[in-house]
Amino acid sequence: HAPARGQPKVTPILPPVPGQPRPSIPWAIDFSSDGSLIATCGSHTRVYEVKTGKLLHDIEGKFTKAIAFNAIAFSPANPNQFVCGGADGLLQLWQVGKKDLVREFRGHDGVIWSAACDKSGQYVASGSARYQEGKAALGQFRLWETKTGKAVQSLDVKDGAIQGVSFSADGKLVAFCRNMSNEASSVEVYHVQPWKLASSVKLSAGANLETTKWGKAVPFGFSTRFEPDQKRLLVAGGICVRVDPAPYTFACQTTGLLWRASLGEASATLLDEPKPEYYRSLGITPDGKRFATGNGNNAVLGGKARIQMRDVETGKLLWSVASDAEPYAVTMSPDGEIVAAGQREGVLLLNAKTGETIRLIAAK
Repeated sequence: HAPARGQPKVTPILPPVPGQPRPSIPWAIDFSSDGSLIATCGSHTRVYEVKTGKLLHDIEGKFTKAIAFNAIAFSPANPNQFVCGGADGLLQLWQVGKKDLVREFRGHDGVIWSAACDKSGQYVASGSARYQEGKAALGQFRLWETKTGKAVQSLDVKDGAIQGVSFSADGKLVAFCRNMSNEASSVEVYHVQPWKLASSVKLSAGANLETTKWGKAVPFGFSTRFEPDQKRLLVAGGICVRVDPAPYTFACQTTGLLWRASLGEASATLLDEPKPEYYRSLGITPDGKRFATGNGNNAVLGGKARIQMRDVETGKLLWSVASDAEPYAVTMSPDGEIVAAGQREGVLLLNAKTGETIRLIAAK
């Protein structure tokens, strides 16, 4: 089976074990609504002042019994509050600089992979997965009432994972990736009030990627972002292309894919050719014209990890910057002027127009 155009030579790669400790590279990252703070999570959850790089908040995973934090999101309604969640299945609300957490949200039976807060501060959404024998056995979506910690909407998916949770700018829609182990994955979008399905868009990579002589795989999404018109959605993810498993029981080539989903037409279009390693996160400018992504794996691809800016309409690459680490976490500042990416040494801030380095906020 010949690889699709633009793909590297096939190399068996064992998938990571979900929920296990990772290096200090941030797994998720987010700006406060006023752009003055930036939060990262991995083995620690940390909050920095953007202008000075001063460390304002530091939570170690073992302190909260979470092996690692996978999800973090600031509240648009309160720039000093954020939620974080991880391998222990607990979602927590914190006030920057305070030792005691504000609230705990209990209701996930697995690893929390994604979280988001709505514009009003009334709701928090989160997605998780419970794993058995290396595969997602149960995916869970929860919509929480921020003030009470009560789950007001719940969705459980057998043999799947819920990832890539995001709210629309006005908070009236919430989206998430319904990633399935044995069937087509999709992006689900719901009206928050009243709770009602708005659109379901299947993710496709094409038959040449989904099926090889060693087996079938399905595409999945890691991150979603609404465009300003709220009629379309950007999705970052990929597909685990099955390859010769010898001498393992399972092996695949991790391949990155980017989609632009039309909610009205319930269809998704690939924005670029397949790339080595998954796209795990993305950020979009306020005008919806450009978006930033991270892609690549230094350990596997010999230092070819990249942070990139693309045109939303065409998918055209506008600039590309080498990264010293797998760029799991990439986001945009609220004013669209800064791209932030997690690095081994801390948080790299880039000029969104040129890709030039603004500064590195060193991890403390």
